[in-house]
Amino acid sequence: MISIVVCSRNEADFQALQENMQASAGVPCEWIRIDNSRGEHSIFSAYNEGMRRSTGDLLCFAHEDIRMHTQGWGKLCGQYFREEPGLGLLGVIGGLYFPADADWRAFHAYRRGRLIQRFATLEPSPRRFSFRLGPGREQHRLTPVAAVDGMWMVIPATLKGQIHFDENNYSPFDLYDTDLALQIHAAGYRVGIAGDILIEHFSTGSFSPSYFDSLLRCLEKWNTLLPVDSRSGPAPTDSAAAMEDFRKVKSAELSARARLAEGRKDFTSDEKAVIRTGVILFHHIYEKTSPRIADSLREIDRSLADGWITREEARTFRTKTRLYHTLLKPFVHD
Repeated sequence: MISIVVCSRNEADFQALQENMQASAGVPCEWIRIDNSRGEHSIFSAYNEGMRRSTGDLLCFAHEDIRMHTQGWGKLCGQYFREEPGLGLLGVIGGLYFPADADWRAFHAYRRGRLIQRFATLEPSPRRFSFRLGPGREQHRLTPVAAVDGMWMVIPATLKGQIHFDENNYSPFDLYDTDLALQIHAAGYRVGIAGDILIEHFSTGSFSPSYFDSLLRCLEKWNTLLPVDSRSGPAPTDSAAAMEDFRKVKSAELSARARLAEGRKDFTSDEKAVIRTGVILFHHIYEKTSPRIADSLREIDRSLADGWITREEARTFRTKTRLYHTLLKPFVHD
């Protein structure tokens, strides 16, 4: 049996998650909903409470805003833990490298996993769409990583009593997943991501100043363990620079969201760069996902009129859209 622990803010969202995961697990499930609709819990305390209540052989910690696309995902989890000696934590998205002076999330080249991610551009009228991260086809193997994203995590019940969610060192919803992964490593177990479990994630999250404060405490707490490196080859030498770029981008994204919430459009140059990056990503994805050529061309015209892409970029996107829809799309099968 697998125990599924959810720190829940909305009962309707929880019920939708429960219906989806129950129908697709392929094994008996024990559901432990920690009601956090009033904000009485941190995610650390909620998950610790769920761990105490659990009776399953495996413990799954899941966000409310995910959906499972893999039938029999619970059976696959059981198979991983039976066949992979020393596996202590399983996720679907993670990082190969965690240096001593930066967040593992700052290293895009070392991220691994497979995910359908919902995305919204940062604009007064945002465009929403989904895109696929990682390989399109499932990979029947475990990839060792340094840390995993906490949207979905599974541990064996045998680790109860050896690990816990650290309620004392972090902000209420920051670094719970990263700290857990480092506890797993420190206890002598491995962390991995499953290549044959596909999840859809409905939010991208945000990185507030509290997140970076928590990160400093995390790096200090684990300074004797870090770096953790599951790659082969020499370690990157630019981790501090990568971290500074990561902080700059996430800070600009947060401030842009705040201005948009106030109905303002007087973006700084950094905020404009973040918004523009999202718009460019949108067009790269939308040319392959829009139902009609006209839909994609209309969005290109809108981005040009709003000043987020140049005329040369608009011409390039129009050409790519026409080529994809007329020549390639009829022959593409996921």
